Amino acid sequence: MRPKLYLDLGLGTMPVKKSGIYFVWVAIALSCFQLICGWNVLPLAGSDSIVFLPPALFFSRSLGFINPLYFVSHFADLSGHDYFNYYVPLFPLVLGWLGKIHPGVRGLFLICSGFSAIQIWCYCGQLRGLARSVRGKWQVVLYILSVFYLATYLLPTMGRPEILSSLLALGVYIWYQRKPVKRTVYWLLPMGSLFALLLCTQLLGFYFSFLIFLTFEFSNQRPLGQQLIDILWVIASTIVATAIILAISPLPVTDVAMGVTRHIHYVLQRTDRSLHLYFYYWFYTSVNFGFIFIAGLASFFYIPDIRQRTRVCSVASRWIVWICVVMVAIGVVRFVLFAAPTVYNLTQFISPFLLYLFIRVKRSRIAVPAGGILGIIFTFGAVIVVRILCLVPDYLNDGRSFDSVSTILSSKMQTMPPDFVSPGLWALCPDPSSIKITGHNSFKSGQIVLLQGRARDIPESVTRNWEVIFDTRIKPGHLVLGIPVRHPDGYTFTFYRVP
Repeated sequence: MRPKLYLDLGLGTMPVKKSGIYFVWVAIALSCFQLICGWNVLPLAGSDSIVFLPPALFFSRSLGFINPLYFVSHFADLSGHDYFNYYVPLFPLVLGWLGKIHPGVRGLFLICSGFSAIQIWCYCGQLRGLARSVRGKWQVVLYILSVFYLATYLLPTMGRPEILSSLLALGVYIWYQRKPVKRTVYWLLPMGSLFALLLCTQLLGFYFSFLIFLTFEFSNQRPLGQQLIDILWVIASTIVATAIILAISPLPVTDVAMGVTRHIHYVLQRTDRSLHLYFYYWFYTSVNFGFIFIAGLASFFYIPDIRQRTRVCSVASRWIVWICVVMVAIGVVRFVLFAAPTVYNLTQFISPFLLYLFIRVKRSRIAVPAGGILGIIFTFGAVIVVRILCLVPDYLNDGRSFDSVSTILSSKMQTMPPDFVSPGLWALCPDPSSIKITGHNSFKSGQIVLLQGRARDIPESVTRNWEVIFDTRIKPGHLVLGIPVRHPDGYTFTFYRVP
Protein backbone atom coordinates (compact mmCIF):
# COMPACT_ATOMS: atom_id res chain seq x y z
CA MET A 1 0.00 0.00 0.00
CA ARG A 2 1.44 3.37 -1.01
CA PRO A 3 2.22 5.54 2.05
CA LYS A 4 0.50 8.92 2.36
CA LEU A 5 2.49 12.13 2.32
CA TYR A 6 2.09 14.36 5.34
CA LEU A 7 2.64 18.10 5.70
CA ASP A 8 3.98 19.38 9.02
CA LEU A 9 2.43 22.75 9.92
CA GLY A 10 3.79 22.84 13.45
CA LEU A 11 0.23 22.21 14.65
CA GLY A 12 0.06 18.56 13.69
CA THR A 13 0.00 16.83 10.33
CA MET A 14 -2.33 16.56 7.41
CA PRO A 15 -2.27 14.38 4.30
CA VAL A 16 -1.01 16.36 1.31
CA LYS A 17 -3.45 14.41 -0.86
CA LYS A 18 -6.34 15.86 1.14
CA SER A 19 -5.04 19.42 1.27
CA GLY A 20 -7.55 20.53 -1.39
CA ILE A 21 -10.15 21.39 1.26
CA TYR A 22 -7.80 24.06 2.62
CA PHE A 23 -7.82 25.86 -0.73
CA VAL A 24 -11.62 25.85 -0.64
CA TRP A 25 -11.65 27.50 2.80
CA VAL A 26 -9.00 30.02 1.75
CA ALA A 27 -10.99 30.88 -1.39
CA ILE A 28 -14.15 31.39 0.70
CA ALA A 29 -12.32 33.56 3.26
CA LEU A 30 -10.57 35.80 0.73
CA SER A 31 -13.68 36.11 -1.45
CA CYS A 32 -15.47 37.41 1.64
CA PHE A 33 -12.53 39.76 2.22
CA GLN A 34 -12.92 41.22 -1.27
CA LEU A 35 -16.68 41.62 -0.80
CA ILE A 36 -16.11 43.37 2.54
CA CYS A 37 -13.71 45.81 0.85
CA GLY A 38 -16.17 46.39 -1.99
CA TRP A 39 -19.21 46.91 0.22
CA ASN A 40 -17.41 49.30 2.59
CA VAL A 41 -15.39 50.97 -0.21
CA LEU A 42 -12.23 50.31 1.77
CA PRO A 43 -9.59 51.54 1.11
CA LEU A 44 -10.93 54.65 -0.61
CA ALA A 45 -11.27 54.59 -4.37
CA GLY A 46 -7.82 54.71 -5.95
CA SER A 47 -6.79 57.84 -7.78
CA ASP A 48 -7.02 56.03 -11.14
CA SER A 49 -10.63 55.04 -10.48
CA ILE A 50 -11.62 58.52 -11.65
CA VAL A 51 -10.47 57.43 -15.12
CA PHE A 52 -12.67 54.32 -15.47
CA LEU A 53 -15.53 54.28 -12.96
CA PRO A 54 -17.33 57.59 -13.64
CA PRO A 55 -18.19 56.46 -17.23
CA ALA A 56 -19.67 53.27 -15.77
CA LEU A 57 -21.60 55.27 -13.18
CA PHE A 58 -23.06 57.70 -15.73
CA PHE A 59 -23.85 54.86 -18.15
CA SER A 60 -25.64 52.89 -15.43
CA ARG A 61 -27.78 55.96 -14.76
CA SER A 62 -28.53 56.35 -18.50
CA LEU A 63 -26.59 59.64 -18.65
CA GLY A 64 -24.29 58.54 -21.46
CA PHE A 65 -20.90 56.90 -21.77
CA ILE A 66 -19.07 60.02 -20.62
CA ASN A 67 -16.43 61.13 -18.15
CA PRO A 68 -16.39 64.88 -17.55
CA LEU A 69 -14.15 64.39 -14.48
CA TYR A 70 -11.00 63.18 -16.25
CA PHE A 71 -9.00 65.85 -18.05
CA VAL A 72 -7.97 63.55 -20.92
CA SER A 73 -11.63 63.45 -22.02
CA HIS A 74 -11.38 67.12 -22.95
CA PHE A 75 -8.71 66.61 -25.63
CA ALA A 76 -9.44 62.97 -26.60
CA ASP A 77 -13.07 63.74 -27.52
CA LEU A 78 -13.04 66.68 -29.93
CA SER A 79 -16.84 66.81 -30.01
CA GLY A 80 -16.90 68.40 -26.56
CA HIS A 81 -19.21 65.78 -25.04
CA ASP A 82 -16.46 64.22 -22.85
CA TYR A 83 -17.13 60.73 -24.19
CA PHE A 84 -15.13 57.82 -22.81
CA ASN A 85 -13.20 57.23 -26.03
CA TYR A 86 -9.62 57.47 -24.73
CA TYR A 87 -9.42 53.79 -23.74
CA VAL A 88 -10.81 50.46 -24.87
CA PRO A 89 -14.36 50.32 -23.51
CA LEU A 90 -15.09 46.84 -22.11
CA PHE A 91 -14.28 47.34 -18.42
CA PRO A 92 -16.45 50.43 -17.73
CA LEU A 93 -19.06 49.11 -20.18
CA VAL A 94 -19.47 45.83 -18.27
CA LEU A 95 -19.59 47.74 -14.98
CA GLY A 96 -22.21 50.08 -16.44
CA TRP A 97 -24.39 47.23 -17.71
CA LEU A 98 -24.24 45.31 -14.44
CA GLY A 99 -24.50 48.54 -12.45
CA LYS A 100 -27.96 49.19 -13.86
CA ILE A 101 -29.20 46.60 -11.38
CA HIS A 102 -28.34 48.98 -8.53
CA PRO A 103 -26.82 52.24 -9.85
CA GLY A 104 -24.30 53.76 -7.49
CA VAL A 105 -20.63 53.87 -6.56
CA ARG A 106 -20.93 51.04 -4.03
CA GLY A 107 -22.58 48.80 -6.62
CA LEU A 108 -19.67 49.33 -9.02
CA PHE A 109 -17.11 48.38 -6.40
CA LEU A 110 -19.13 45.31 -5.45
CA ILE A 111 -19.00 44.20 -9.09
CA CYS A 112 -15.21 44.70 -9.03
CA SER A 113 -15.01 42.59 -5.87
CA GLY A 114 -17.02 39.92 -7.71
CA PHE A 115 -14.36 39.83 -10.46
CA SER A 116 -11.69 39.53 -7.77
CA ALA A 117 -13.53 36.69 -6.03
CA ILE A 118 -13.90 34.77 -9.31
CA GLN A 119 -10.17 35.07 -9.94
CA ILE A 120 -9.36 33.84 -6.43
CA TRP A 121 -11.55 30.75 -6.98
CA CYS A 122 -9.95 30.03 -10.37
CA TYR A 123 -6.48 30.48 -8.93
CA CYS A 124 -7.21 28.24 -5.95
CA GLY A 125 -8.57 25.61 -8.32
CA GLN A 126 -5.24 25.60 -10.16
CA LEU A 127 -3.31 25.39 -6.89
CA ARG A 128 -5.45 22.50 -5.76
CA GLY A 129 -4.37 20.58 -8.85
CA LEU A 130 -0.70 21.42 -8.28
CA ALA A 131 -0.90 20.35 -4.64
CA ARG A 132 -1.73 16.79 -5.66
CA SER A 133 1.79 16.27 -6.96
CA VAL A 134 3.88 18.12 -4.37
CA ARG A 135 6.87 16.37 -2.85
CA GLY A 136 8.02 18.87 -0.23
CA LYS A 137 6.44 19.49 3.15
CA TRP A 138 6.36 23.25 2.69
CA GLN A 139 4.82 23.68 -0.75
CA VAL A 140 1.14 23.57 0.20
CA VAL A 141 1.74 26.26 2.83
CA LEU A 142 3.52 28.33 0.17
CA TYR A 143 0.57 27.89 -2.19
CA ILE A 144 -1.92 28.98 0.49
CA LEU A 145 0.13 32.07 1.40
CA SER A 146 0.30 33.01 -2.29
CA VAL A 147 -3.49 33.37 -2.36
CA PHE A 148 -3.25 36.05 0.34
CA TYR A 149 -0.54 37.78 -1.65
CA LEU A 150 -2.71 37.66 -4.78
CA ALA A 151 -5.62 39.18 -2.87
CA THR A 152 -3.63 42.38 -2.31
CA TYR A 153 -3.51 42.92 -6.08
CA LEU A 154 -7.25 42.45 -6.46
CA LEU A 155 -8.60 45.09 -4.07
CA PRO A 156 -11.81 46.27 -5.76
CA THR A 157 -11.33 49.93 -4.84
CA MET A 158 -8.30 50.07 -7.13
CA GLY A 159 -10.87 50.79 -9.83
CA ARG A 160 -8.63 49.93 -12.77
CA PRO A 161 -9.33 47.57 -15.72
CA GLU A 162 -6.58 45.25 -14.45
CA ILE A 163 -9.19 43.84 -12.06
CA LEU A 164 -10.86 42.31 -15.12
CA SER A 165 -7.83 41.91 -17.40
CA SER A 166 -5.93 39.89 -14.77
CA LEU A 167 -8.89 37.50 -14.62
CA LEU A 168 -8.88 37.21 -18.42
CA ALA A 169 -5.09 36.66 -18.45
CA LEU A 170 -5.57 33.83 -15.96
CA GLY A 171 -8.32 32.48 -18.23
CA VAL A 172 -5.90 32.44 -21.17
CA TYR A 173 -3.35 30.57 -19.04
CA ILE A 174 -5.87 27.99 -17.83
CA TRP A 175 -7.32 27.42 -21.31
CA TYR A 176 -3.86 26.99 -22.80
CA GLN A 177 -3.08 24.32 -20.19
CA ARG A 178 -6.05 22.38 -21.57
CA LYS A 179 -4.76 22.44 -25.16
CA PRO A 180 -5.19 19.23 -27.15
CA VAL A 181 -2.26 17.68 -29.01
CA LYS A 182 -4.08 18.39 -32.26
CA ARG A 183 -5.62 21.85 -32.07
CA THR A 184 -9.33 21.89 -32.89
CA VAL A 185 -11.73 24.69 -33.72
CA TYR A 186 -13.46 24.06 -30.39
CA TRP A 187 -10.21 25.04 -28.64
CA LEU A 188 -8.98 27.75 -31.02
CA LEU A 189 -12.19 29.83 -31.14
CA PRO A 190 -12.54 30.21 -27.34
CA MET A 191 -8.87 31.18 -27.18
CA GLY A 192 -9.47 33.89 -29.77
CA SER A 193 -12.52 35.08 -27.84
CA LEU A 194 -10.46 35.39 -24.66
CA PHE A 195 -7.89 37.45 -26.53
CA ALA A 196 -10.68 39.68 -27.88
CA LEU A 197 -12.02 40.29 -24.38
CA LEU A 198 -8.50 41.09 -23.24
CA LEU A 199 -7.91 43.41 -26.20
CA CYS A 200 -11.09 45.35 -25.38
CA THR A 201 -10.18 45.55 -21.68
CA GLN A 202 -6.45 46.30 -21.50
CA LEU A 203 -4.37 46.86 -24.63
CA LEU A 204 -1.03 45.87 -23.12
CA GLY A 205 -2.62 42.88 -21.45
CA PHE A 206 -3.47 41.62 -24.93
CA TYR A 207 -0.06 42.62 -26.32
CA PHE A 208 1.96 40.64 -23.79
CA SER A 209 -0.45 37.68 -23.61
CA PHE A 210 -0.64 37.19 -27.36
CA LEU A 211 3.13 37.42 -27.86
CA ILE A 212 3.82 34.88 -25.11
CA PHE A 213 1.12 32.66 -26.61
CA LEU A 214 2.94 32.83 -29.95
CA THR A 215 6.26 31.89 -28.37
CA PHE A 216 4.78 28.68 -26.98
CA GLU A 217 2.75 27.84 -30.07
CA PHE A 218 5.67 28.16 -32.47
CA SER A 219 8.18 26.40 -30.20
CA ASN A 220 6.91 22.86 -30.65
CA GLN A 221 7.46 19.98 -33.03
CA ARG A 222 4.37 20.52 -35.19
CA PRO A 223 4.88 21.52 -38.86
CA LEU A 224 5.14 25.27 -39.47
CA GLY A 225 2.17 25.20 -41.86
CA GLN A 226 -0.10 23.70 -39.22
CA GLN A 227 1.15 26.22 -36.67
CA LEU A 228 0.31 29.11 -39.01
CA ILE A 229 -3.18 27.74 -39.73
CA ASP A 230 -3.96 27.45 -36.03
CA ILE A 231 -2.66 30.96 -35.35
CA LEU A 232 -4.76 32.36 -38.20
CA TRP A 233 -7.85 30.72 -36.67
CA VAL A 234 -7.07 32.45 -33.36
CA ILE A 235 -6.43 35.81 -35.05
CA ALA A 236 -9.62 35.57 -37.11
CA SER A 237 -11.76 34.72 -34.07
CA THR A 238 -10.09 37.54 -32.13
CA ILE A 239 -10.92 40.06 -34.87
CA VAL A 240 -14.53 38.90 -35.18
CA ALA A 241 -15.14 38.90 -31.41
CA THR A 242 -13.47 42.32 -31.05
CA ALA A 243 -15.67 43.74 -33.82
CA ILE A 244 -18.78 42.43 -32.07
CA ILE A 245 -17.73 43.98 -28.73
CA LEU A 246 -16.96 47.36 -30.30
CA ALA A 247 -20.21 47.23 -32.30
CA ILE A 248 -22.30 47.00 -29.13
CA SER A 249 -20.33 49.81 -27.50
CA PRO A 250 -22.26 53.11 -27.26
CA LEU A 251 -19.53 54.94 -29.20
CA PRO A 252 -18.58 54.61 -32.88
CA VAL A 253 -15.44 52.57 -33.55
CA THR A 254 -13.82 55.52 -35.34
CA ASP A 255 -14.24 57.76 -32.27
CA VAL A 256 -12.73 55.10 -30.02
CA ALA A 257 -9.80 54.60 -32.40
CA MET A 258 -9.04 58.32 -32.57
CA GLY A 259 -9.44 58.80 -28.82
CA VAL A 260 -7.20 55.84 -27.98
CA THR A 261 -4.59 57.13 -30.44
CA ARG A 262 -4.54 60.55 -28.75
CA HIS A 263 -4.34 58.93 -25.33
CA ILE A 264 -1.42 56.73 -26.41
CA HIS A 265 0.37 59.82 -27.73
CA TYR A 266 -0.16 61.46 -24.31
CA VAL A 267 1.06 58.36 -22.45
CA LEU A 268 4.24 58.15 -24.54
CA GLN A 269 5.09 61.67 -23.42
CA ARG A 270 5.02 60.81 -19.72
CA THR A 271 8.09 61.89 -17.78
CA ASP A 272 7.22 60.63 -14.29
CA ARG A 273 10.31 58.49 -13.82
CA SER A 274 13.11 58.84 -11.33
CA LEU A 275 14.99 56.61 -8.92
CA HIS A 276 12.73 57.79 -6.11
CA LEU A 277 9.54 56.99 -8.07
CA TYR A 278 10.81 53.56 -9.13
CA PHE A 279 11.65 52.74 -5.54
CA TYR A 280 8.24 53.93 -4.38
CA TYR A 281 6.14 52.04 -6.94
CA TRP A 282 8.26 48.87 -7.18
CA PHE A 283 9.31 48.43 -3.55
CA TYR A 284 7.62 50.78 -1.09
CA THR A 285 4.02 50.46 -2.29
CA SER A 286 2.68 47.60 -0.23
CA VAL A 287 0.72 45.84 -3.00
CA ASN A 288 3.81 45.68 -5.21
CA PHE A 289 6.14 44.35 -2.52
CA GLY A 290 8.35 41.61 -3.94
CA PHE A 291 6.84 41.73 -7.41
CA ILE A 292 10.18 42.57 -9.02
CA PHE A 293 11.56 39.30 -7.63
CA ILE A 294 8.56 37.33 -8.91
CA ALA A 295 8.79 38.88 -12.40
CA GLY A 296 12.56 38.40 -12.49
CA LEU A 297 12.33 34.78 -11.36
CA ALA A 298 9.65 34.06 -13.96
CA SER A 299 11.92 35.53 -16.65
CA PHE A 300 14.82 33.48 -15.31
CA PHE A 301 12.88 30.29 -16.02
CA TYR A 302 11.06 31.51 -19.16
CA ILE A 303 14.13 32.26 -21.31
CA PRO A 304 15.84 28.85 -20.80
CA ASP A 305 12.46 27.17 -21.22
CA ILE A 306 11.97 28.82 -24.62
CA ARG A 307 15.57 28.06 -25.60
CA GLN A 308 15.02 24.38 -24.81
CA ARG A 309 11.72 24.25 -26.69
CA THR A 310 13.11 25.91 -29.85
CA ARG A 311 15.71 23.18 -30.29
CA VAL A 312 13.08 20.83 -31.70
CA CYS A 313 11.26 23.29 -33.99
CA SER A 314 12.04 24.53 -37.48
CA VAL A 315 14.41 27.41 -38.22
CA ALA A 316 11.52 29.67 -39.32
CA SER A 317 9.58 28.91 -36.14
CA ARG A 318 12.70 29.61 -34.08
CA TRP A 319 13.06 33.05 -35.68
CA ILE A 320 9.41 33.86 -35.01
CA VAL A 321 9.74 32.80 -31.38
CA TRP A 322 12.76 34.99 -30.68
CA ILE A 323 11.26 37.96 -32.51
CA CYS A 324 8.24 37.65 -30.19
CA VAL A 325 10.53 37.41 -27.14
CA VAL A 326 12.33 40.60 -28.22
CA MET A 327 8.99 42.35 -28.71
CA VAL A 328 7.96 41.34 -25.18
CA ALA A 329 11.21 42.79 -23.83
CA ILE A 330 10.71 46.02 -25.78
CA GLY A 331 7.15 46.28 -24.44
CA VAL A 332 8.36 45.85 -20.85
CA VAL A 333 10.98 48.58 -21.28
CA ARG A 334 8.70 50.99 -23.15
CA PHE A 335 5.38 50.51 -21.35
CA VAL A 336 6.36 49.25 -17.89
CA LEU A 337 9.77 50.69 -17.03
CA PHE A 338 9.47 53.91 -19.07
CA ALA A 339 7.14 55.51 -16.48
CA ALA A 340 7.40 54.38 -12.85
CA PRO A 341 3.66 54.18 -12.01
CA THR A 342 2.86 51.90 -14.97
CA VAL A 343 3.94 48.77 -13.11
CA TYR A 344 0.27 47.70 -13.33
CA ASN A 345 0.86 46.80 -16.99
CA LEU A 346 2.90 43.85 -15.72
CA THR A 347 1.30 43.09 -12.35
CA GLN A 348 -1.91 42.13 -14.15
CA PHE A 349 -0.13 38.83 -14.92
CA ILE A 350 0.55 38.02 -11.28
CA SER A 351 -1.63 34.87 -11.30
CA PRO A 352 -0.03 33.25 -14.39
CA PHE A 353 3.41 34.28 -13.12
CA LEU A 354 2.86 32.53 -9.80
CA LEU A 355 1.40 29.37 -11.32
CA TYR A 356 4.23 29.16 -13.86
CA LEU A 357 6.78 29.67 -11.07
CA PHE A 358 5.29 26.94 -8.89
CA ILE A 359 5.56 24.46 -11.76
CA ARG A 360 9.14 25.42 -12.64
CA VAL A 361 10.53 26.01 -9.15
CA LYS A 362 9.62 22.59 -7.78
CA ARG A 363 11.65 20.98 -10.61
CA SER A 364 14.70 23.23 -10.21
CA ARG A 365 17.84 23.14 -8.10
CA ILE A 366 16.99 26.47 -6.46
CA ALA A 367 13.64 25.27 -5.13
CA VAL A 368 14.52 25.78 -1.45
CA PRO A 369 16.04 29.30 -1.60
CA ALA A 370 13.47 30.52 -4.15
CA GLY A 371 10.66 29.03 -2.08
CA GLY A 372 12.02 30.71 1.04
CA ILE A 373 12.08 34.16 -0.58
CA LEU A 374 8.62 33.61 -2.04
CA GLY A 375 7.39 32.57 1.42
CA ILE A 376 8.62 35.87 2.90
CA ILE A 377 6.93 37.86 0.12
CA PHE A 378 3.66 35.96 0.46
CA THR A 379 3.70 36.35 4.25
CA PHE A 380 3.96 40.11 3.79
CA GLY A 381 0.85 39.93 1.60
CA ALA A 382 -0.98 38.02 4.32
CA VAL A 383 -0.02 40.74 6.81
CA ILE A 384 -1.56 43.39 4.52
CA VAL A 385 -4.83 41.45 4.36
CA VAL A 386 -4.92 41.00 8.15
CA ARG A 387 -4.14 44.68 8.66
CA ILE A 388 -7.05 45.78 6.48
CA LEU A 389 -9.39 43.41 8.29
CA CYS A 390 -8.23 44.73 11.67
CA LEU A 391 -8.91 48.29 10.52
CA VAL A 392 -12.47 47.54 9.39
CA PRO A 393 -14.09 47.77 12.90
CA ASP A 394 -12.13 50.92 13.69
CA TYR A 395 -13.04 52.37 10.30
CA LEU A 396 -16.75 51.66 10.81
CA ASN A 397 -16.83 53.14 14.33
CA ASP A 398 -14.80 56.34 13.97
CA GLY A 399 -17.48 58.22 12.02
CA ARG A 400 -15.44 58.47 8.82
CA SER A 401 -16.73 55.50 6.86
CA PHE A 402 -17.85 55.81 3.25
CA ASP A 403 -21.51 56.28 4.22
CA SER A 404 -20.95 58.75 7.05
CA VAL A 405 -18.44 60.87 5.13
CA SER A 406 -20.69 60.90 2.05
CA THR A 407 -23.55 62.21 4.19
CA ILE A 408 -21.40 64.92 5.79
CA LEU A 409 -19.89 65.92 2.47
CA SER A 410 -23.30 66.11 0.80
CA SER A 411 -24.57 68.45 3.50
CA LYS A 412 -21.51 70.68 3.40
CA MET A 413 -21.45 70.89 -0.39
CA GLN A 414 -25.00 72.27 -0.33
CA THR A 415 -24.02 75.14 1.97
CA MET A 416 -20.47 75.59 0.63
CA PRO A 417 -20.39 74.48 -3.02
CA PRO A 418 -16.70 74.08 -3.91
CA ASP A 419 -15.16 75.50 -7.04
CA PHE A 420 -12.66 72.62 -7.27
CA VAL A 421 -12.48 69.12 -5.73
CA SER A 422 -9.62 66.64 -5.21
CA PRO A 423 -9.71 63.66 -7.64
CA GLY A 424 -9.68 61.23 -4.70
CA LEU A 425 -13.02 62.54 -3.44
CA TRP A 426 -15.08 62.00 -6.58
CA ALA A 427 -16.65 58.78 -5.27
CA LEU A 428 -17.89 60.52 -2.11
CA CYS A 429 -19.62 63.38 -3.90
CA PRO A 430 -23.42 63.02 -4.20
CA ASP A 431 -23.41 64.21 -7.84
CA PRO A 432 -20.00 63.67 -9.52
CA SER A 433 -21.21 65.37 -12.69
CA SER A 434 -21.52 68.71 -10.86
CA ILE A 435 -17.92 68.98 -9.61
CA LYS A 436 -14.73 70.34 -11.12
CA ILE A 437 -11.55 68.41 -10.42
CA THR A 438 -8.40 70.16 -9.22
CA GLY A 439 -5.48 70.14 -11.59
CA HIS A 440 -3.11 72.77 -12.86
CA ASN A 441 -5.57 75.47 -11.85
CA SER A 442 -4.98 79.16 -11.20
CA PHE A 443 -7.04 79.69 -8.08
CA LYS A 444 -8.71 83.03 -7.57
CA SER A 445 -9.37 84.88 -4.35
CA GLY A 446 -12.56 83.79 -2.63
CA GLN A 447 -12.81 80.42 -4.34
CA ILE A 448 -13.61 77.36 -2.21
CA VAL A 449 -11.42 74.30 -2.74
CA LEU A 450 -12.29 70.86 -1.33
CA LEU A 451 -9.20 68.72 -0.76
CA GLN A 452 -8.71 65.16 0.35
CA GLY A 453 -7.20 64.73 3.82
CA ARG A 454 -3.84 63.67 2.46
CA ALA A 455 -4.20 65.22 -0.99
CA ARG A 456 -1.12 65.32 -3.19
CA ASP A 457 -2.68 67.27 -6.06
CA ILE A 458 -1.88 70.63 -4.42
CA PRO A 459 1.36 71.10 -2.41
CA GLU A 460 1.09 71.98 1.25
CA SER A 461 3.21 75.05 0.56
CA VAL A 462 0.27 76.40 -1.47
CA THR A 463 -2.51 75.58 1.01
CA ARG A 464 -0.54 76.72 4.09
CA ASN A 465 -1.87 80.27 3.81
CA TRP A 466 -5.41 79.29 2.80
CA GLU A 467 -8.30 79.73 5.24
CA VAL A 468 -9.62 76.45 6.66
CA ILE A 469 -13.43 76.53 6.65
CA PHE A 470 -14.19 72.95 7.65
CA ASP A 471 -11.73 70.18 8.56
CA THR A 472 -12.26 66.47 9.27
CA ARG A 473 -8.64 65.35 9.19
CA ILE A 474 -7.58 62.82 11.81
CA LYS A 475 -5.00 64.06 14.26
CA PRO A 476 -1.69 62.22 14.74
CA GLY A 477 -1.53 59.45 17.32
CA HIS A 478 -4.56 57.48 16.15
CA LEU A 479 -4.64 54.10 17.92
CA VAL A 480 -5.99 50.68 17.00
CA LEU A 481 -5.84 48.11 19.82
CA GLY A 482 -3.44 50.49 21.56
CA ILE A 483 -1.04 50.52 18.61
CA PRO A 484 -0.49 53.77 16.65
CA VAL A 485 -1.32 53.18 12.99
CA ARG A 486 -1.97 55.37 9.99
CA HIS A 487 -5.66 55.52 9.19
CA PRO A 488 -6.61 54.55 5.60
CA ASP A 489 -6.09 57.58 3.39
CA GLY A 490 -8.85 59.66 1.98
CA TYR A 491 -11.83 59.45 4.31
CA THR A 492 -11.07 62.90 5.60
CA PHE A 493 -11.41 66.20 3.80
CA THR A 494 -10.88 69.92 4.24
CA PHE A 495 -12.74 72.93 2.83
CA TYR A 496 -10.39 75.83 2.06
CA ARG A 497 -11.06 79.41 0.99
CA VAL A 498 -8.41 80.98 -1.21
CA PRO A 499 -7.33 84.36 0.32
